[in-house]
Amino acid sequence: MNILHSFPQRILKKGSKAIQQAILTSKTGSFALLEQFPSTRYSGFFWYANTKRMLKIIEHIFPLDEKSPAEMVNIFYGMRWKFRNNDMSVFLPTNSSSLVCELRAKGKLGFTMDVKDAYDNREWGRHYDVWEEQNCLIVKFTKKTDGKEDSSHEQEEYSLHVAITGYEKAELKKEWLGRGYAGDKQRNSSPFSRYVFAPAILAGKSFVCSIGWTKDAAIEEAKTLARRVSVLKQKEVKALTLLKKQKRVKEVFASKLPDASKMAFLCVLSSLDRLVVHGPGEIFAGLPWFFQQWARDSLISSQGLTLLHPSMAQSILEKNLSVLKKDGTIETIPGKQGIKSADAMGWLYKRLGEMNYNVKDPQALKRKTTEIAEFLLNSNGKEVLWHTQAQETWMDTAIGGGRPGARIELQAGMLCMLKAAAEITGNGKYRTKEKQMAQKVKKAFWNGKILFDGSSDPIIRPNVFIAAYLYPELLSKEEWEICFENSLKALWLPWGGLSTVDKSSPLFKAEHTGQAPESYHHGDSWYWLNNLAALVMAKTNRQKFKAYIDKVLAASTQEILWSGAVGCHAELSSAKELRSEGCLSQAWSNAMFVELCQELSK
Repeated sequence: MNILHSFPQRILKKGSKAIQQAILTSKTGSFALLEQFPSTRYSGFFWYANTKRMLKIIEHIFPLDEKSPAEMVNIFYGMRWKFRNNDMSVFLPTNSSSLVCELRAKGKLGFTMDVKDAYDNREWGRHYDVWEEQNCLIVKFTKKTDGKEDSSHEQEEYSLHVAITGYEKAELKKEWLGRGYAGDKQRNSSPFSRYVFAPAILAGKSFVCSIGWTKDAAIEEAKTLARRVSVLKQKEVKALTLLKKQKRVKEVFASKLPDASKMAFLCVLSSLDRLVVHGPGEIFAGLPWFFQQWARDSLISSQGLTLLHPSMAQSILEKNLSVLKKDGTIETIPGKQGIKSADAMGWLYKRLGEMNYNVKDPQALKRKTTEIAEFLLNSNGKEVLWHTQAQETWMDTAIGGGRPGARIELQAGMLCMLKAAAEITGNGKYRTKEKQMAQKVKKAFWNGKILFDGSSDPIIRPNVFIAAYLYPELLSKEEWEICFENSLKALWLPWGGLSTVDKSSPLFKAEHTGQAPESYHHGDSWYWLNNLAALVMAKTNRQKFKAYIDKVLAASTQEILWSGAVGCHAELSSAKELRSEGCLSQAWSNAMFVELCQELSK
């Protein structure tokens, strides 16, 4: 299969590994993961309802009488599949609850439905009614409880309507089909099969599919959009043109970065934009299944987001600042009790410093910063080192104990916060405390060759690069070079990534274990961290670490352009070889690649 990315004034082709996945969004939460053939329960079109529920609607959409597509064209606001006898283009109009599908020539379009809450895998109690009305195909779905798997029977939970217009003829099918999901089986995410519903076969060239809680709402949106498809596409093209004209984007394209990396840079900007939910002012952690705003992830991503939506990036900081607790923790998912991020505070103050602490209420920032600094300094007492409970850092799996205690990136975050406290409050006491703590951290973690992952845990992990990013003052330039050299000996993967644990460790796993988290932080290579590591190596000594930096850049570029969901940066890869695994488009992966490209463009 040839894959063709169409960019202004440049076309790139590749004929090796096939990419047939695309992630599109409406920029208000609704999204679609489109594939040649569904590999996961998360394939299809999902509606982010006004109740903030993520509901799956369409399971698969495909032109009949066509085999595998010969090419895919990334048109940024959508995707085009080029078949032997026809083309199919799909996009989600911004701020809509709709999906638009267009064929180059008249043809037949088949589609299947699997209406459900995204995480709801119940099979029973699903009812579809199908008919035509007002030149629309109407599908009414009703979910009821069923005694086979619920505590009640025939109790209606919800109903909604789907309206499809623009077609010329509909052949009603009303068939249930069995579907197996090989991708879910591969990543150990059950169930591996479901029954889906085929309402009809549609003939024509243009199809607009809209969702509504009521029939009239769905019909009205479908008909309105059908009249405005051309205008909507023109607006999307104009938005991309304006993005390319931004000064910081032009600087990257004017640099000596490889052309493929420049293309990948533009792709991830678009992918990052697709993860933004403009109404609530949020950014999803990742798609297709991390459709929530996570504190740590949003803070890490906020700097890359400034190229697209600087006001939203600031809003993310303000929101996290408002929920920051005096013990320095933030709920990992706002509103979800019991799951805390101890390392989010360091990221918050790092990002606040990058915007010169420009917030809406400077006095509130000063009060909260003072409160947190005093609490943390008093609670830690003479020990000074900042301790965390298990599973409160970004390495949040329970495997291997969950990394409780004093961890290196936590200390860097605390030092970053104390530095900020001195600058925000003007109180020299915090500068003194910062210097004292820095000395104690260095004594506890640095042995002249490696920077320990924990004060009593010398195992080598890539968190030293996070420490260098958050608080480069901890070591001298020469010491960081020694630290990186020795860390890379233990962590470097030949394809251009970093293992999350020393490869000689008995905990190391070369293969990604899917939804079972054994490999997550014991071998899996996370793209956001690879890009961060390359960035801090470039800041420290670009020439000395050039081979590593170039390899990371090339690996990330390869993954973005030619693997996984086209134009998106995935969550992670197996240590064994470069792959697109985990979530197919992860916010912090996209955002940190943006930062890396900006740094290398200087």
